[in-house]
Amino acid sequence: MQTSGLKATLYTEPAGAERGGDIHYLSVCSHDTLTRILLADVRGHGEGAEQLSQWLYTLLLKHLDSLPGSPILAEVNRIVCGEGLHALATGVVLTYNKESRLLHVANGGHPAPLLRQGRKGWEALEIADPPGPANLPLGILPTAIYTEAAFRVEAEDRLFLYTDGLTECPAPSGDFFDFNRIESTLTNNSYSELSVLKE
Repeated sequence: MQTSGLKATLYTEPAGAERGGDIHYLSVCSHDTLTRILLADVRGHGEGAEQLSQWLYTLLLKHLDSLPGSPILAEVNRIVCGEGLHALATGVVLTYNKESRLLHVANGGHPAPLLRQGRKGWEALEIADPPGPANLPLGILPTAIYTEAAFRVEAEDRLFLYTDGLTECPAPSGDFFDFNRIESTLTNNSYSELSVLKE
């Protein structure tokens, strides 16, 4: 997938109907300035992923031409709380402005995206929480606040998004793919094509 601002590669595997699922969207605003990536993870019941997907799609269209991603998380959180979605969900919204070259990140309890700039190592894009309940997984508290932070990115920088389906899925040996293994795999493949990621 490619927009005028970003090039992206997606890898996903379906989960069983009772295990929930991942939701991912890539959109471009009507002025071809803002590229938005949304990744959400629903654990519990598969039908919850379908319902959340519909709500998120509607909100993405509503906010297509606006820069902040945090209102999307705030609105879907209120909907999830009001409708009583019986599944734990997390989500992250990233909006890249190709004119300012800033990547805006809003996070609702999701694993932090990783960014590699130039020859530096991979860095987690963490967001400082304000006082009070903030940046929580979706559906826990209807009044939760969602904030965001902006990071400058340049051509050739790389961004890695994932769900805990990666870190919580054991290999046949029983070992988990923990953060150290993620970082090592990414570092060893820093200059590979995006469609190729080998451990």
